Amino acid sequence: MCAAIRKITSSCILLFVLALGYATPADAARLHAFIIADTLDPSIGAGVALDRELMHAEMVRIAYYADLDLCETILEGKDYDPILVLDVIEELKTEPDDVVVYFHCSHGFRTPLMQEPWPALFFGWHQWALRLDSVLKMLRSKPHRFTLVIADVCNNCVELIHAPRLLPMFTVMGSDHYLKSAYQRFYRDKRGWVVVSGAKPGQYAWMDVNSGSFLTQNFLRCFQDCARRGMHDWVSLLQSASQCTLGWCKAIEGLSPQEPLYSVELQ
Repeated sequence: MCAAIRKITSSCILLFVLALGYATPADAARLHAFIIADTLDPSIGAGVALDRELMHAEMVRIAYYADLDLCETILEGKDYDPILVLDVIEELKTEPDDVVVYFHCSHGFRTPLMQEPWPALFFGWHQWALRLDSVLKMLRSKPHRFTLVIADVCNNCVELIHAPRLLPMFTVMGSDHYLKSAYQRFYRDKRGWVVVSGAKPGQYAWMDVNSGSFLTQNFLRCFQDCARRGMHDWVSLLQSASQCTLGWCKAIEGLSPQEPLYSVELQ
C-alpha cells in the first residue's frame, strides 16, 4: 500500500532544512499531515490539484515554523480510495505532543438520514462515500496535542435514491518573524480540536477551477492576515475565513451562499 501513496517524510524535510543551515531538535514533536484529493474528478479535479499544492506548501510551513517533524501522506489520483484513507488513519502512530492536520478536497453531500452536521466525502473513482464523522472518530482515538480537520466539500442534501453508497464505519520557507510566532501559537501552544467543513447543511461549497476552492483560499489568506496582525485565535481566524467566503459568493452573480461550518474545542 505504501508504495502507491505519495509520502513526504521527516527525512526529506530534514535534508532540506539542513541544506538551508537550520537545525531541528532531535526530539521534535511530529506533524502528521494528510492531504486527500480527488484530482481525477472531471468537473473539479483541476481545482482540487491546486488546493493540494497549496495545502502541501502550508504543511511544510506549519512544520517549519512550529518546529514540528513533518510526516506527510498524500492520497490522490487512483489512490484516492476510501479504504486507503481508513487504512492510513488506522495505522497512524502518534504521541501526546504530536499535531495532526487532515485536509480533504472532493465532492461532498449529505442524506436526509444523516444526523451529524458534517458531510459525507465522495470517492467518485470507486462510487463510495465516507462520512467525515467516521474520520473524526478514528482521529479522536489517537494521542495528540492538537488536530485540525478541513473538509472543503459540499454539504447539500441528496435524496437516498440518488445518493452514493456510504462506507460503513470501521471499529516554502520565509524569514518573517511573525510567521514563526503565529505557527507556534496556532499549532504548538494549543490543545484540542478544530474541525472545518466547506458549507453548512444544505449548502454548496464553491470553487474556481483556475484558483482553487473558496474556503481553502480564504483559510490560507486569513491565516496570513492573522499572523501579520498578531492574532492567534482559531475562532477569529475561522470567522474571518467564513465571512470572506460568504462575501465571495455574494459578489458573484448566480452563486448561492456558502457559509463554512466549524467547531473549535480547545482546552
